[in-house]
Amino acid sequence: MGYLVGIIPLDLTQNILAAGVTMHLIIAAGLLYFGIRTKRQWLSQRCDISRKTFLWLSLPCPVCLTALFLACTVLAGAIDRSNIVIGAMVGAVFFTGICLSAFSITFLARRFGYRNPSALGTAMILFGLFYLLSPLIIPAYMQAQTVQSPNVPVDLGETFLSFSLMAALGTIGFAMDKYRKSKD
Repeated sequence: MGYLVGIIPLDLTQNILAAGVTMHLIIAAGLLYFGIRTKRQWLSQRCDISRKTFLWLSLPCPVCLTALFLACTVLAGAIDRSNIVIGAMVGAVFFTGICLSAFSITFLARRFGYRNPSALGTAMILFGLFYLLSPLIIPAYMQAQTVQSPNVPVDLGETFLSFSLMAALGTIGFAMDKYRKSKD
């Protein structure tokens, strides 16, 4: 994405966002259809088709990819780094977020006993409904892009300190919860 910042003109991003809405609707329809089909096949015939239908969950969100591009564009104007380094930084944050959310979802699913394909179908339906809501949210986002934003310098040290503090607070909360549960 960082490399594309230097190549793709900013005028083209509006067209990319417009195509993203169409892709969102296609992904939403697929998630809803195959989520319902996965649940129905499992609940009525105990037939597991989730190995084929889960692929709809792995499709990349086109608006998320565009948001990554816009984040790289904003960072390129805010800090003095090469576009490739900026792309690597944004990609690392995105990848870490995906890994953490996948781990969290897997952990919660195992903890609460959702191990059958019906749960996957429910998740697909939930994400499909979320994707259907996105065409309502995206136009508001596009209108917000026309508002001039102030050029604020980004201090990487303070940003790192903020994220470290949030991670420490989350870790402390998790440890306190474990401690309380072990006393009971």
